[in-house]
Amino acid sequence: MATVRLFSMYGTRTPSTWVVILAFGIGACSRIQAATCGLASPAFCEDFEAGAAPAMYQGRAGDADSRRFSATRFAPVGQTQPGGYTFGIEEGLLGTVPGYTATCRAGAAVNPLPPFDMMICEPSERAGSHHLLTAVAQRNYGMTGVRIRQPFDFAERTGRIVFDADLSAPGGQGWPAIAIANDATPVPSYASFERSPNLRNGVLIDFEICAFDGISDRARVKVRVFRDFAETVMAAESCVRVRYGHLNHTEVRISQQHLEVLASDSSDDGLAFPALQSLYSENIEIPIARGYVSLIARNHASTKYPLQVSVNPPVTIPINTIYSWNVIWDNVGFDGPRLDQYREYEIPDALVPYTFINEAGLLHSGRKVGYLIPDGDQTPMTPLYFRDVSLADATGAQLIFLAYYQGDTQYFGPGTAELYVLRYRLNGNAWHERALTPAEIAMMRSERQFGGINHAIDVPLSDLVPGDNTIEFATTNVTNSFGFPSAVLGIDLIVQSIPSHIFREGFE
Repeated sequence: MATVRLFSMYGTRTPSTWVVILAFGIGACSRIQAATCGLASPAFCEDFEAGAAPAMYQGRAGDADSRRFSATRFAPVGQTQPGGYTFGIEEGLLGTVPGYTATCRAGAAVNPLPPFDMMICEPSERAGSHHLLTAVAQRNYGMTGVRIRQPFDFAERTGRIVFDADLSAPGGQGWPAIAIANDATPVPSYASFERSPNLRNGVLIDFEICAFDGISDRARVKVRVFRDFAETVMAAESCVRVRYGHLNHTEVRISQQHLEVLASDSSDDGLAFPALQSLYSENIEIPIARGYVSLIARNHASTKYPLQVSVNPPVTIPINTIYSWNVIWDNVGFDGPRLDQYREYEIPDALVPYTFINEAGLLHSGRKVGYLIPDGDQTPMTPLYFRDVSLADATGAQLIFLAYYQGDTQYFGPGTAELYVLRYRLNGNAWHERALTPAEIAMMRSERQFGGINHAIDVPLSDLVPGDNTIEFATTNVTNSFGFPSAVLGIDLIVQSIPSHIFREGFE
């Protein structure tokens, strides 16, 4: 039976469970209030200088504070298999690349498994302040999406998103990206290679190798705009210098009419950065004015290709060596109004252990992070729990999750997605049925999409109760003729309330 920690700036403790309620921007500690990330009016800023979050605030995001971040790990190929395999995530590896620390912080595993494949590391020679490391160990097409729980609003203005990140993108191994999506999307699209669930509406910014000249120590930008799940792709040829394990300072300037992406060349120490350069600047229609920002680390196939590292002299890392593509992040923030009327509750990953033999014939460990859901009259799933939900002054609620359905692509036969129906119920109430929309069906049938959809479903407040709430999922007409059962992953409940509630509950 899965339980959940619920996160907030204030809390009480009940038996075996910490109860905390999210209310962004109010009552935060002085360090967070003091941090600005270089923004004149920050709505959100995280510099990670507090180190690993206290255990009671750790959830799917590992070391990162789950009052601020929601994390989802995902592999678009082989999402489920017969025998209960559900979203398997493999162990990572630190310290493979010369100069890239194998320690990160005291007590951190060298071969991290979820959820602690997300670690806040001590300062190093290359990154001179505390920083977040995401070790993406699903090394044949995988990703980790780290969503900031605070929404970003840029209506009628140009909003700024800033971050320092390792923008290394050699291509075969992996690369970083960010997304701004209207929904609290668990899994921003994998896009460049094997497909995964698209954003419904929003923008995805990939940092990729400057392929036009074949130099792997430079990165450029590829922009993907999504409108009702349909994708438009735009690329730019301007490049910045990158070095694996070093940070580039990056800024996104976005309005509903224009998008600009700027970045510096890589920093020697992660503290001082060269001047920003414009990588992409276009007048384009952005289909949203408010959304959620996600930091994304991807792994294409890090064990399949050798990697040349830009040290002196250059070093070539052989194949079957890099178990995980590791990306570091620091000083993440955005400006605008501080939206504090949202409380979030997460269901943890399943974290079921398994073992596997890798390409080199070595035994490794992994964790299955998702939950299987039945079709038709199959045995019902065990209810999952959102713990200690507050409905005080609630005005609405949304279920956020990724659902995997029988892949509806050329790889899985002709497909019957138009018949697929998702079913869910809260607290044993009546089942709700939600058929796929025409836009979702079209996305499912796009080449190499592999059958996943990000859902953001409004739920009746009458189905919720104060305190513990159960959720169950099922499907209708999702025939598993190829042995790939349906499953869910990255499950959050967002409750919207009027802002005055947080003051009556005793904030500073």
